[in-house]
Amino acid sequence: GESPFKGMHETAIMYEIVNVEAPPIATIKADIDPLLDGLILECLEKDKDERCQSAKELAKNLRKIKRVSTGKKTSRIYNVNSATIQPEGTKSSGSISIEAFNRKFYLGNILSLRNIYWLIILLLLAYIFVQAPWSKTEISKSVIKFSTVLTNDNFINMAYPAVNISHDGTKIIYSANSKLYLRNMSSLKAVEIPGTVNAINPVFSPDGKSIVFFQLGKLKKLALNGGTSNILVSTDDVSRGVSWGSSKNIVYSPSTVKGIFLIPDNGGTPKQITFIDSLKNERTHRWPQFLPDGKHVLFTVGTLNSPDYYEEANIDIVDIETGVRTNLISGASTAKYINTGHIIYTKLGTLFALPFDVDKLEIRGQPVPIVEGVNGDLTSGAMHYSVSDNGILTYIPGNIEGGKRNLVLINQKEEIILDITPNSYIEPKMSPDGKKIALVVRKGTEYDIWIYNIERKTLRKFTFGGQNRSPIWSPDGKEILYMKTLDAKGSGIFIKKADGSQKEKEIYRDEGRTYIDGISKDGRTLLIQKLGGKGSQTDLYYLKINANQKLNDYLVTIADEYTSTISPDGKWVAYISSESGSYQAYIQSFPEKSGKWQISTNGAGAVVWAPNGKTIYYSSNSIIYSVSVSISNTITIGQPKEFLKGLSFSPVDSGHIFDISSDSKYILITKPIKMGNNQKITVIVNWFEELKKITQVNE
Repeated sequence: GESPFKGMHETAIMYEIVNVEAPPIATIKADIDPLLDGLILECLEKDKDERCQSAKELAKNLRKIKRVSTGKKTSRIYNVNSATIQPEGTKSSGSISIEAFNRKFYLGNILSLRNIYWLIILLLLAYIFVQAPWSKTEISKSVIKFSTVLTNDNFINMAYPAVNISHDGTKIIYSANSKLYLRNMSSLKAVEIPGTVNAINPVFSPDGKSIVFFQLGKLKKLALNGGTSNILVSTDDVSRGVSWGSSKNIVYSPSTVKGIFLIPDNGGTPKQITFIDSLKNERTHRWPQFLPDGKHVLFTVGTLNSPDYYEEANIDIVDIETGVRTNLISGASTAKYINTGHIIYTKLGTLFALPFDVDKLEIRGQPVPIVEGVNGDLTSGAMHYSVSDNGILTYIPGNIEGGKRNLVLINQKEEIILDITPNSYIEPKMSPDGKKIALVVRKGTEYDIWIYNIERKTLRKFTFGGQNRSPIWSPDGKEILYMKTLDAKGSGIFIKKADGSQKEKEIYRDEGRTYIDGISKDGRTLLIQKLGGKGSQTDLYYLKINANQKLNDYLVTIADEYTSTISPDGKWVAYISSESGSYQAYIQSFPEKSGKWQISTNGAGAVVWAPNGKTIYYSSNSIIYSVSVSISNTITIGQPKEFLKGLSFSPVDSGHIFDISSDSKYILITKPIKMGNNQKITVIVNWFEELKKITQVNE
């Protein structure tokens, strides 16, 4: 015999029992009486009101089956598999043919060895379903919780939404090790999806047959039954979210500093549906999510004064046809609508449910915390959870990223974890003598610079309060220059003795947000990237210290130019630009622009020139590439080579996600603590039942 509910493990079997209809026995035992088959299926109904209500009723139906087989009164029991038993060559009108049931079916046949096995199963299942917890009136379905633990070499990339569940709840897709993996709920193992190396932010189509994702500056669509992916549109290397709606449209955020765009799911011309409002101090629109009608989209709005912290962001809703926007929630990130009539969103790693009238697009109550310990990334607002239409919640558990990270020196041969307590470290910068590291420690909306002594293994605070960012050492290592936020939009450049013996001194002030990218060999010129000056894009400038305190244009265009690095001889600059339609790394002479060369081929997010001047390193998603450089009268550039892969960067607005050691032998990065939570996906089947109980208690 065979079980009506199949699965490779206990969890899969439980899922089938609760969510999947049992097949007719006739599919594996063709000679079973169709009325008996129908009665068994009735006993296996999910809805308790549709099942036999007692053993007495079951016996009564069995007697009716006997009467039908002897030509007496017919039974009202339906046959869900009537087509299977229809005589060959006859036509069906959709009704049950009495000839199909005109078979001998005496009690002796029922109790024959051929049928006794199925009768025993029938009675046992009837008892189980009557007594099971999901048959009680107060709980309609069981809530089942389990976790999928990844293997040790399978590490989830936390910088972008990493997990998504299909609308029908039968499949889960996640990104790990710079690849995408698909797991059917009834399967024990996940399988790698071919052609998805360097893919991020995967999302299912409404029918679950295809997925859409970002890959090296392209938004792509891929059918899961095979074939190659199709490019829908070019985007930036640091795109921020995608959603596939029931209206056969896809919405996406192509950049860190742009609005939301819409494109048909079969390709076409993108249409921008939201626009950055500079009067409201907006910087970014990201993490879009369609409502069920396919006409409205929820999205996260980030501001200029908090580009790397999204716990205080806003949630807006937009009509994709009219572009009309309405603010719904303040102080939240990554919102989604679910079929219980709630918007769920995140705050400090906790999921909240907010009653929402989806027809009137109105908030109907107060938020209630529903799930704690949901992992995410503070610096980008990405949160790792997904909910199916039938109430299956899947999420990555743990503390939100931007939390505990190690300081690491790494190359192709070894990895050295520095002896420093893990913390929210970002923007590390090595001193010229290689003995100290200036870095930023984030605590909520405050950012302070600290100095770590590698030899003494000590950490001391360098700035005190506010937002202090992008530290850089003077060429002699005696001073540190850094940016400080002065108000909602403005910022200043400050200088201070590295030993802390003098107070900080302001050397430049600007109405925009400025980051220090580099300093010339003589210590007189700073390379600056500025956001929010002449537009929403980022441009490159240089500042002469102790001169007229005026920024000089270097690369100021309609494209983004940012995260630059100056060559050791001060004559060249490597930088990231979106001028080609995707973010790539380039080299250009400095300060005069007499020549330009592209050095990346597959997208770039950050770039650093090694102190020895021989190599430029750039990042693309979770990979760092190396490019050899030779400079004499002309410049010679080698082919990009994969140097390190499988890295999990903490994305920051400045783009300063790694540095090079003073001897040019190591990459300096911050690396998340490799905890089990980053290798686990939690699934809650029938989560809507749990949600209803929580929200009812709080009403």
